Amino acid sequence: MGQSAVNLCQLLNLKKVSPTTKHLGLPLELNRAKSSSFQELIEKIQNRVAGWKTKLLSQAVTTTLISNVAASIPSYTMSSLLLPKTTCNKINSSLRGFWWGSSPGKNHMCLKSWKSICQLKSYGGLGLRGSLDTNHVLILKLGWSLTVGEDKAWVTLLKKKYLKGVPFM
Repeated sequence: MGQSAVNLCQLLNLKKVSPTTKHLGLPLELNRAKSSSFQELIEKIQNRVAGWKTKLLSQAVTTTLISNVAASIPSYTMSSLLLPKTTCNKINSSLRGFWWGSSPGKNHMCLKSWKSICQLKSYGGLGLRGSLDTNHVLILKLGWSLTVGEDKAWVTLLKKKYLKGVPFM
């Protein structure tokens, strides 16, 4: 940390935090290898899924657990930050492995592609959501809030600071 940064921290009575510090579960600083910043999120999903006994569960129960429990774990992070594709692929891989009944360290054969499983039920899928698609939709929801000018504090702040009376779209 440079001398000017040290002086500024002393002046404002701030403390230097480590790059791995989190606020409300989100990393304060993303390093160049963004996927390493979200390794804890991937491990949280893998640990949750590992605790379930796939041999004892039907595919209906497995599908329900994925859609209602495992897929909800990263939802807050996904609604705030655009996750790297590698992170989303690792999340999908964990969920796919659980759905097909694989266990850690063992390979499994997938009889149907994850993409087709994640399609709508009306198109022959199971209605599960892929993590990359979910992440994009949740980020687009933020853009929608800006576009329609919802009465939220963060929308008002961003509009006054960056848009200065100019419409978002």
